[in-house]
Amino acid sequence: MKLTDPVVVYNAESNMDALMVQRYLEAEGVQAFAIEDNSLVGHWMFGNLPEIHKPQVWANRCDAERAGRLLAEYERRKIERDAKRKSSEPKTIEVRCEDCDRTSAFAGSLKGTVQECPHCGSYIDVGEFEWPCDTDIGDTNGQL
Repeated sequence: MKLTDPVVVYNAESNMDALMVQRYLEAEGVQAFAIEDNSLVGHWMFGNLPEIHKPQVWANRCDAERAGRLLAEYERRKIERDAKRKSSEPKTIEVRCEDCDRTSAFAGSLKGTVQECPHCGSYIDVGEFEWPCDTDIGDTNGQL
């Protein structure tokens, strides 16, 4: 279905974020369309440049106010989930190197990354990466 009078209702952090927001809005009865940004222009070695890399979600102008209310709740719950996830991260993670069999401690913020063993230089997996589930926003039943 086409949007008849489209307006941007959400500037996403990533293409995946834009698609998740689109699906959320559609589940709540708001027709939406995600525009992915697949250009390399907004990428650099530390991630995406937010003012250049712009995945967006569009909706009909007549649905913009309702989409705004839904997206405010989406953002509020996203902030809560991120804070809860960060508070549950361990301060340090101890890892045993498979090559030298020695244990090393790494900062909890490195969970899910690959680091060098400080003793032998081999690569070590620091904990297991847990994919965030940003679709868990609860049941709104169309009420916000």
